[in-house]
Amino acid sequence: AGVRPPYVLVGHSFGGLVVRLFASTLPPDDVVGLVLVDPAQEDFWKKLEALVTPEQWKGMIAPPPPPELADYRDFERLDVDASAEEMRKAAAARPLRPLPLIVLSRGLPMELPPDASAKLPANFAAEQEKIWRTSQDELVALVPGAEHVVATKSGHYIQAMEPDLVIAAVRKVVEAARRGSSVVTLRI
Repeated sequence: AGVRPPYVLVGHSFGGLVVRLFASTLPPDDVVGLVLVDPAQEDFWKKLEALVTPEQWKGMIAPPPPPELADYRDFERLDVDASAEEMRKAAAARPLRPLPLIVLSRGLPMELPPDASAKLPANFAAEQEKIWRTSQDELVALVPGAEHVVATKSGHYIQAMEPDLVIAAVRKVVEAARRGSSVVTLRI
């Protein structure tokens, strides 16, 4: 796109992992702020996998393509294990420097499809939420002065359910970056 740094990067879900990885590949002064919207964290899947059988895990992590794409040979899948390992290595080699960071986390639990719920342990949903909340806290701890905001009215898609909150977070991070501050406060 020809957009020159400095950048404020925003990533939702797996995109949170992607923007952190991208930030680790750029010169330190090129990324001046991050907004992570209910972001994935590299150890989330490993912890989640421990709750289920290998067969259950395979069905969760590599579900079949939708019927309309069943014959499409180039159907692309995420390799969460490889991506998580890549992020672990990048974080160890080049941790985030102090910069404005807001982590927006869902306030409503993740809903599992009824057909999936029936195949999982009874406590799976509650345990998944505990792991997710812990992973959100770990992301906030990456940078001193980071802000953690729970979107109390939102599920995983905060940008659709509370778009004004995401917009406010981006604006606050941009303002803090312009001031040269790594501390940002989002009052809701």
